Amino acid sequence: MVRKAFYSRTPWYVILYVTAHCNSRCKFCFYWEEISAADRTKELTLEELEKISLHLPHIYQLTLTGGEPFMRPHLERIIALFYQNSDVSRFTIPTNGYFSRGMEEVLEAALRECPEASISVNFSLDNLGEAHDEVRGLPGNFNRMLETIARLRRMQKRYSNLFLGAATTASAFNIDDLRKIIDFVYDHDLVDNYGIMLARGNVMEAESKNFPLEKYWEAVRYHTQRIASRSSNRILLQTLYETKKQAVREKRQVDVCKAGEKLVVISERGRVYPCELLPPFVTPGGDHYSQVEGIEDFSFGNLRDFDYDLPQMLETEHARRVQDYIQKGRCWCTFECALINNLFFSPRAYLHLARNALLPGEAAKV
Repeated sequence: MVRKAFYSRTPWYVILYVTAHCNSRCKFCFYWEEISAADRTKELTLEELEKISLHLPHIYQLTLTGGEPFMRPHLERIIALFYQNSDVSRFTIPTNGYFSRGMEEVLEAALRECPEASISVNFSLDNLGEAHDEVRGLPGNFNRMLETIARLRRMQKRYSNLFLGAATTASAFNIDDLRKIIDFVYDHDLVDNYGIMLARGNVMEAESKNFPLEKYWEAVRYHTQRIASRSSNRILLQTLYETKKQAVREKRQVDVCKAGEKLVVISERGRVYPCELLPPFVTPGGDHYSQVEGIEDFSFGNLRDFDYDLPQMLETEHARRVQDYIQKGRCWCTFECALINNLFFSPRAYLHLARNALLPGEAAKV
Protein backbone atom coordinates (compact mmCIF):
# COMPACT_ATOMS: atom_id res chain seq x y z
CA MET A 1 0.00 0.00 0.00
CA VAL A 2 2.77 2.47 0.90
CA ARG A 3 4.54 1.73 -2.38
CA LYS A 4 1.36 2.32 -4.40
CA ALA A 5 0.70 5.61 -2.61
CA PHE A 6 4.32 6.75 -2.98
CA TYR A 7 4.36 6.23 -6.75
CA SER A 8 0.75 7.25 -7.40
CA ARG A 9 0.11 10.36 -9.49
CA THR A 10 -2.43 11.45 -6.89
CA PRO A 11 -1.64 12.87 -3.41
CA TRP A 12 -0.48 10.33 -0.88
CA TYR A 13 -1.02 12.73 2.04
CA VAL A 14 -4.34 14.53 2.45
CA ILE A 15 -5.25 17.00 5.19
CA LEU A 16 -9.03 17.10 5.45
CA TYR A 17 -10.81 19.71 7.53
CA VAL A 18 -13.91 17.84 8.70
CA THR A 19 -15.34 20.88 10.50
CA ALA A 20 -14.57 24.47 11.40
CA HIS A 21 -16.48 24.22 14.67
CA CYS A 22 -14.23 24.46 17.72
CA ASN A 23 -14.66 24.93 21.45
CA SER A 24 -11.18 26.46 21.77
CA ARG A 25 -10.13 29.99 20.87
CA CYS A 26 -6.35 29.66 20.71
CA LYS A 27 -4.38 32.88 20.62
CA PHE A 28 -1.98 31.48 17.99
CA CYS A 29 -4.65 29.84 15.78
CA PHE A 30 -4.19 30.45 12.02
CA TYR A 31 -7.69 29.13 11.24
CA TRP A 32 -9.55 31.49 13.55
CA GLU A 33 -11.45 33.35 10.80
CA GLU A 34 -12.90 30.11 9.42
CA ILE A 35 -13.74 28.98 12.95
CA SER A 36 -15.56 32.25 13.59
CA ALA A 37 -17.63 31.70 10.42
CA ALA A 38 -18.30 27.99 11.04
CA ASP A 39 -21.56 26.82 9.46
CA ARG A 40 -22.57 23.17 9.67
CA THR A 41 -24.89 23.50 6.66
CA LYS A 42 -21.96 24.39 4.38
CA GLU A 43 -19.67 21.54 5.42
CA LEU A 44 -19.05 18.57 3.17
CA THR A 45 -21.67 15.89 3.82
CA LEU A 46 -20.96 12.20 4.32
CA GLU A 47 -22.21 11.55 0.78
CA GLU A 48 -19.83 14.17 -0.62
CA LEU A 49 -16.91 12.80 1.37
CA GLU A 50 -17.67 9.33 0.02
CA LYS A 51 -17.45 10.66 -3.54
CA ILE A 52 -14.12 12.30 -2.76
CA SER A 53 -12.76 9.07 -1.26
CA LEU A 54 -13.75 7.03 -4.31
CA HIS A 55 -11.55 9.23 -6.51
CA LEU A 56 -8.51 8.70 -4.24
CA PRO A 57 -7.67 4.98 -4.18
CA HIS A 58 -4.14 5.32 -2.74
CA ILE A 59 -3.86 7.60 0.28
CA TYR A 60 -1.05 6.76 2.68
CA GLN A 61 -1.83 9.34 5.37
CA LEU A 62 -5.09 11.17 6.05
CA THR A 63 -5.14 13.90 8.69
CA LEU A 64 -8.64 14.74 9.92
CA THR A 65 -8.56 18.21 11.40
CA GLY A 66 -10.60 21.35 12.10
CA GLY A 67 -11.72 23.17 14.20
CA GLU A 68 -11.97 20.41 16.71
CA PRO A 69 -12.44 17.24 14.63
CA PHE A 70 -14.22 15.39 17.42
CA MET A 71 -17.01 17.98 17.17
CA ARG A 72 -17.84 16.63 13.69
CA PRO A 73 -20.85 14.28 13.82
CA HIS A 74 -20.19 10.73 12.60
CA LEU A 75 -16.41 11.14 12.54
CA GLU A 76 -16.05 7.37 12.85
CA ARG A 77 -18.01 6.94 9.60
CA ILE A 78 -15.71 9.37 7.80
CA ILE A 79 -12.72 7.34 8.97
CA ALA A 80 -14.34 4.11 7.78
CA LEU A 81 -15.22 5.62 4.37
CA PHE A 82 -11.62 6.55 3.59
CA TYR A 83 -10.30 3.29 5.00
CA GLN A 84 -12.58 1.29 2.72
CA ASN A 85 -12.34 3.44 -0.42
CA SER A 86 -8.90 5.06 -0.22
CA ASP A 87 -6.98 2.26 1.47
CA VAL A 88 -5.58 4.67 4.07
CA SER A 89 -2.67 3.25 6.05
CA ARG A 90 -2.36 6.00 8.62
CA PHE A 91 -4.92 8.34 10.15
CA THR A 92 -3.84 11.30 12.29
CA ILE A 93 -6.31 13.37 14.29
CA PRO A 94 -5.16 16.52 16.12
CA THR A 95 -7.36 17.41 19.10
CA ASN A 96 -7.64 19.50 22.24
CA GLY A 97 -8.69 16.33 24.08
CA TYR A 98 -11.68 17.95 25.78
CA PHE A 99 -14.39 15.45 24.86
CA SER A 100 -13.14 12.38 26.72
CA ARG A 101 -16.16 10.09 26.48
CA GLY A 102 -17.10 11.11 22.94
CA MET A 103 -13.55 10.58 21.70
CA GLU A 104 -13.45 7.15 23.29
CA GLU A 105 -16.68 6.14 21.54
CA VAL A 106 -15.56 7.41 18.14
CA LEU A 107 -12.18 5.72 18.38
CA GLU A 108 -13.63 2.44 19.62
CA ALA A 109 -15.82 2.26 16.51
CA ALA A 110 -13.05 3.42 14.14
CA LEU A 111 -10.46 0.98 15.50
CA ARG A 112 -12.87 -1.93 15.07
CA GLU A 113 -13.68 -0.87 11.48
CA CYS A 114 -10.08 -0.20 10.45
CA PRO A 115 -7.92 -2.99 11.90
CA GLU A 116 -5.12 -2.64 9.34
CA ALA A 117 -4.67 1.13 9.70
CA SER A 118 -2.86 3.00 12.45
CA ILE A 119 -4.86 5.77 14.11
CA SER A 120 -2.79 8.46 15.83
CA VAL A 121 -4.53 10.91 18.14
CA ASN A 122 -2.36 14.00 18.57
CA PHE A 123 -3.05 16.25 21.55
CA SER A 124 -2.33 19.96 21.59
CA LEU A 125 -0.22 20.68 24.67
CA ASP A 126 0.64 24.35 24.84
CA ASN A 127 1.54 24.74 28.49
CA LEU A 128 0.77 23.18 31.86
CA GLY A 129 -2.29 23.66 34.05
CA GLU A 130 -4.13 26.97 33.88
CA ALA A 131 -1.50 28.48 31.58
CA HIS A 132 -2.49 25.89 28.95
CA ASP A 133 -6.19 26.74 29.40
CA GLU A 134 -5.46 30.46 29.11
CA VAL A 135 -3.57 30.32 25.80
CA ARG A 136 -6.23 28.02 24.32
CA GLY A 137 -9.20 29.98 25.64
CA LEU A 138 -10.82 26.89 27.17
CA PRO A 139 -11.14 26.62 30.98
CA GLY A 140 -10.56 23.12 32.32
CA ASN A 141 -8.97 21.92 29.09
CA PHE A 142 -5.68 20.74 30.61
CA ASN A 143 -7.28 18.40 33.15
CA ARG A 144 -9.81 17.11 30.62
CA MET A 145 -6.98 16.37 28.19
CA LEU A 146 -5.09 14.39 30.84
CA GLU A 147 -8.26 12.42 31.58
CA THR A 148 -8.66 11.64 27.87
CA ILE A 149 -5.04 10.53 27.54
CA ALA A 150 -5.49 8.19 30.52
CA ARG A 151 -8.62 6.69 28.93
CA LEU A 152 -6.88 6.16 25.60
CA ARG A 153 -3.80 4.68 27.27
CA ARG A 154 -6.12 2.00 28.65
CA MET A 155 -7.65 1.55 25.20
CA GLN A 156 -4.17 0.95 23.75
CA LYS A 157 -4.04 -2.31 25.69
CA ARG A 158 -6.84 -3.59 23.44
CA TYR A 159 -5.83 -1.95 20.16
CA SER A 160 -2.24 -2.19 18.97
CA ASN A 161 -3.00 0.20 16.09
CA LEU A 162 -3.85 3.14 18.38
CA PHE A 163 -1.06 5.67 18.95
CA LEU A 164 -0.96 8.84 21.03
CA GLY A 165 1.03 11.94 20.20
CA ALA A 166 1.30 15.50 21.42
CA ALA A 167 2.51 18.75 19.92
CA THR A 168 3.33 22.12 21.42
CA THR A 169 2.99 25.25 19.33
CA ALA A 170 5.77 27.59 20.37
CA SER A 171 4.50 31.13 20.76
CA ALA A 172 5.18 34.27 22.76
CA PHE A 173 2.83 32.88 25.39
CA ASN A 174 4.89 29.76 26.22
CA ILE A 175 8.37 30.32 24.80
CA ASP A 176 9.93 30.52 28.29
CA ASP A 177 8.10 27.38 29.45
CA LEU A 178 9.08 24.95 26.67
CA ARG A 179 11.69 23.08 28.70
CA LYS A 180 9.29 22.32 31.54
CA ILE A 181 6.63 21.20 29.03
CA ILE A 182 9.18 18.83 27.43
CA ASP A 183 10.12 17.47 30.85
CA PHE A 184 6.45 16.94 31.72
CA VAL A 185 5.89 14.90 28.56
CA TYR A 186 8.87 12.59 29.09
CA ASP A 187 8.84 12.39 32.89
CA HIS A 188 5.20 11.24 32.79
CA ASP A 189 5.56 9.06 29.66
CA LEU A 190 2.58 11.04 28.46
CA VAL A 191 2.40 9.98 24.81
CA ASP A 192 4.19 7.91 22.18
CA ASN A 193 5.41 10.82 20.02
CA TYR A 194 5.97 14.50 20.70
CA GLY A 195 7.07 17.54 18.71
CA ILE A 196 7.34 21.33 18.99
CA MET A 197 5.94 23.48 16.19
CA LEU A 198 6.19 27.17 15.41
CA ALA A 199 3.21 29.52 15.44
CA ARG A 200 2.53 30.32 11.78
CA GLY A 201 0.15 31.93 9.36
CA ASN A 202 -2.46 34.59 10.08
CA VAL A 203 -2.59 34.06 13.85
CA MET A 204 -5.52 35.37 15.89
CA GLU A 205 -3.24 37.46 18.12
CA ALA A 206 -0.25 38.93 16.29
CA GLU A 207 1.80 38.86 19.50
CA SER A 208 1.91 35.07 19.21
CA LYS A 209 4.87 35.19 16.81
CA ASN A 210 6.73 37.95 18.65
CA PHE A 211 9.53 36.06 20.43
CA PRO A 212 13.26 35.40 19.91
CA LEU A 213 13.66 32.40 17.63
CA GLU A 214 16.85 31.39 19.39
CA LYS A 215 14.72 30.38 22.37
CA TYR A 216 12.85 27.97 20.11
CA TRP A 217 16.07 26.46 18.73
CA GLU A 218 17.35 26.04 22.30
CA ALA A 219 14.16 24.14 23.17
CA VAL A 220 14.38 21.77 20.20
CA ARG A 221 18.03 21.05 20.96
CA TYR A 222 16.97 20.09 24.46
CA HIS A 223 14.08 18.07 23.06
CA THR A 224 16.31 15.92 20.86
CA GLN A 225 18.56 15.26 23.84
CA ARG A 226 15.56 13.91 25.76
CA ILE A 227 14.54 11.56 22.97
CA ALA A 228 18.03 10.33 22.08
CA SER A 229 17.17 6.81 23.20
CA ARG A 230 14.06 6.64 21.01
CA SER A 231 15.95 6.34 17.75
CA SER A 232 13.19 6.38 15.12
CA ASN A 233 11.45 9.40 16.65
CA ARG A 234 14.71 11.22 17.21
CA ILE A 235 16.03 10.72 13.68
CA LEU A 236 12.95 12.12 11.98
CA LEU A 237 12.43 15.00 14.41
CA GLN A 238 16.09 15.97 14.44
CA THR A 239 16.13 16.10 10.64
CA LEU A 240 12.90 18.11 10.62
CA TYR A 241 14.22 20.64 13.14
CA GLU A 242 17.47 21.08 11.24
CA THR A 243 15.66 21.48 7.92
CA LYS A 244 13.32 24.06 9.45
CA LYS A 245 16.23 26.03 10.92
CA GLN A 246 17.98 26.13 7.54
CA ALA A 247 14.79 27.30 5.80
CA VAL A 248 14.30 30.13 8.32
CA ARG A 249 17.97 31.16 8.22
CA GLU A 250 18.24 31.15 4.42
CA LYS A 251 14.59 32.06 3.69
CA ARG A 252 14.23 29.36 1.06
CA GLN A 253 13.00 25.84 0.47
CA VAL A 254 15.61 23.33 1.60
CA ASP A 255 13.97 20.37 -0.16
CA VAL A 256 11.80 20.69 -3.26
CA CYS A 257 8.29 21.16 -1.90
CA LYS A 258 5.68 18.59 -2.97
CA ALA A 259 2.72 20.54 -1.58
CA GLY A 260 -0.02 20.65 -4.19
CA GLU A 261 1.18 17.40 -5.73
CA LYS A 262 1.82 14.74 -3.08
CA LEU A 263 0.13 16.71 -0.30
CA VAL A 264 -3.12 18.66 -0.50
CA VAL A 265 -5.46 20.36 1.96
CA ILE A 266 -9.26 20.08 1.64
CA SER A 267 -11.36 22.57 3.60
CA GLU A 268 -14.59 21.67 5.37
CA ARG A 269 -16.44 23.46 2.53
CA GLY A 270 -14.70 21.55 -0.26
CA ARG A 271 -12.07 24.06 -1.31
CA VAL A 272 -8.65 22.57 -2.10
CA TYR A 273 -5.28 24.17 -1.34
CA PRO A 274 -1.69 23.04 -1.86
CA CYS A 275 -0.91 23.76 1.79
CA GLU A 276 -2.16 25.60 4.86
CA LEU A 277 -0.01 28.70 4.40
CA LEU A 278 -0.16 29.98 0.84
CA PRO A 279 -2.96 32.57 0.91
CA PRO A 280 -6.16 31.90 -1.04
CA PHE A 281 -5.86 35.28 -2.74
CA VAL A 282 -2.51 36.65 -3.80
CA THR A 283 -1.12 39.80 -2.22
CA PRO A 284 2.49 39.94 -3.48
CA GLY A 285 5.10 40.98 -0.97
CA GLY A 286 4.19 38.58 1.82
CA ASP A 287 6.84 37.37 4.22
CA HIS A 288 7.33 33.87 2.85
CA TYR A 289 6.49 34.00 -0.84
CA SER A 290 7.75 36.00 -3.77
CA GLN A 291 6.18 38.07 -6.53
CA VAL A 292 3.49 36.08 -8.33
CA GLU A 293 2.82 36.24 -12.06
CA GLY A 294 -0.24 34.65 -13.62
CA ILE A 295 -1.74 33.42 -10.33
CA GLU A 296 -4.53 35.28 -8.61
CA ASP A 297 -5.66 32.50 -6.31
CA PHE A 298 -3.48 29.77 -4.79
CA SER A 299 -6.45 27.48 -4.21
CA PHE A 300 -7.20 24.83 -6.84
CA GLY A 301 -10.94 25.42 -6.69
CA ASN A 302 -13.88 23.70 -5.02
CA LEU A 303 -14.43 19.96 -5.36
CA ARG A 304 -18.15 20.57 -5.71
CA ASP A 305 -17.38 22.13 -9.09
CA PHE A 306 -15.34 19.10 -10.22
CA ASP A 307 -17.81 16.36 -9.30
CA TYR A 308 -15.58 15.63 -6.26
CA ASP A 309 -12.79 14.41 -8.55
CA LEU A 310 -9.55 15.68 -6.98
CA PRO A 311 -7.21 14.10 -9.57
CA GLN A 312 -9.14 15.89 -12.33
CA MET A 313 -8.83 19.17 -10.45
CA LEU A 314 -5.06 18.77 -10.15
CA GLU A 315 -4.72 18.37 -13.93
CA THR A 316 -6.07 21.85 -14.72
CA GLU A 317 -3.82 24.55 -16.17
CA HIS A 318 -4.29 26.66 -13.04
CA ALA A 319 -3.27 23.77 -10.76
CA ARG A 320 -0.15 23.18 -12.84
CA ARG A 321 0.81 26.86 -12.53
CA VAL A 322 0.48 26.71 -8.75
CA GLN A 323 2.46 23.45 -8.56
CA ASP A 324 5.18 24.92 -10.79
CA TYR A 325 5.36 28.05 -8.60
CA ILE A 326 5.88 25.92 -5.49
CA GLN A 327 8.33 23.44 -6.98
CA LYS A 328 10.52 26.20 -8.38
CA GLY A 329 11.08 27.30 -4.80
CA ARG A 330 9.29 30.63 -5.00
CA CYS A 331 7.88 30.23 -1.51
CA TRP A 332 9.14 28.82 1.77
CA CYS A 333 7.60 28.17 5.16
CA THR A 334 7.80 26.28 8.46
CA PHE A 335 4.66 24.16 7.87
CA GLU A 336 5.78 20.97 9.60
CA CYS A 337 3.45 18.58 7.73
CA ALA A 338 4.78 19.79 4.38
CA LEU A 339 8.40 19.71 5.56
CA ILE A 340 8.09 16.11 6.76
CA ASN A 341 6.31 15.14 3.56
CA ASN A 342 9.14 16.65 1.50
CA LEU A 343 11.72 14.53 3.33
CA PHE A 344 10.29 11.41 1.70
CA PHE A 345 10.95 12.76 -1.80
CA SER A 346 14.36 14.37 -1.30
CA PRO A 347 17.72 12.61 -1.92
CA ARG A 348 19.37 15.26 0.30
CA ALA A 349 16.98 14.40 3.10
CA TYR A 350 17.80 10.69 2.94
CA LEU A 351 21.48 11.52 3.35
CA HIS A 352 20.61 13.81 6.26
CA LEU A 353 18.45 11.12 7.89
CA ALA A 354 21.27 8.60 7.49
CA ARG A 355 23.75 10.98 9.11
CA ASN A 356 21.47 11.51 12.10
CA ALA A 357 20.91 7.77 12.40
CA LEU A 358 24.67 7.19 12.58
CA LEU A 359 25.15 9.83 15.28
CA PRO A 360 22.61 8.73 17.90
CA GLY A 361 24.07 10.72 20.77
CA GLU A 362 23.89 14.13 19.16
CA ALA A 363 21.24 16.78 19.66
CA ALA A 364 19.82 18.67 16.72
CA LYS A 365 22.34 20.97 15.01
CA VAL A 366 20.19 24.09 15.29
